This record gives sequence, structure tokens and C-alpha cells, in this order.
Amino acid sequence: MDKSQELALKAAQIAQQNHAYQSKPRKTFVGVNAKQTSVAMYMDGWRQKIERVGTMAYPVDADGNKLYGRLRVMVEIDADGTMRSSQIDQSSGNPQLDAAALQILKMSAPFPKLPPDMLDATGKPSKILVITRTWTFERQQLESN
Repeated sequence: MDKSQELALKAAQIAQQNHAYQSKPRKTFVGVNAKQTSVAMYMDGWRQKIERVGTMAYPVDADGNKLYGRLRVMVEIDADGTMRSSQIDQSSGNPQLDAAALQILKMSAPFPKLPPDMLDATGKPSKILVITRTWTFERQQLESN
């Protein structure tokens, strides 16, 4: 191949990769502090629901003793409120507690629809909300930060 054909091939590959990247759903990532008002309000409702369900289904061991610890979860929520995925981002060190946290998320889903004005880091409309939160299971109740 001559140089012009090589360049054309490379340009076509780059264009194809760019198109594939642009076609992926846009994500908004949020931790403790949400900057956008609608997202902050959504997060507060999400947290309240998780805490309600977590308090009702508080994790216990085989002997019925409550489990205590701290872990970090990551959840992806689609625009329609469907939980796309969930995982333990930082373990509590107790596999039972980690599994119980994921179960609480499953029991809490589905969630409300995402705010229609939610934007990703580039300022474009987002279709997926990625939430990363630290959960602390204490003597009183589940707390989500």
C-alpha cells in the first residue's frame, strides 16, 4: 500500500472508533456531593429509599446477630430508573455484609426516573447515573454518605 492508502485506512479506523465512542450512553458520575440541583434532589430520595430498605432488611449473620462495618458501593442507574449494575467498590472485609449490601440495592430497585436535565462531565445530556457511596452499618441503622 502506498502512503495515501495507509492514511485513508487509518482515518477510516479513527472515524469508526470515534463513532463507536460517541454512540455509547453518556454517564454522569456522582459521589457524596452532587453539583446539579435536580441530581442532588434525586440523590437525596435515592439515599432515603436505600436507608428505609436497609433498615427493614438489616443484615445479620447465621446466628441472627447484626453485622456492622463500612463499605463502598457503585451503582449504575438507567434513565428509566432500572438498576443497570451494582458492585462493591471497597469491601467491608466481611463477605456476608458485602453481599447483604448488594441485596439491599436489588430490593430497593427500581428507582425513580433520572432527572431529564442531568448532564455528563462535558455538559451533554446523560442517560446513566453512576453513584459511588460509602455505607456504614452501625448499631442504629444503615447510613449512606
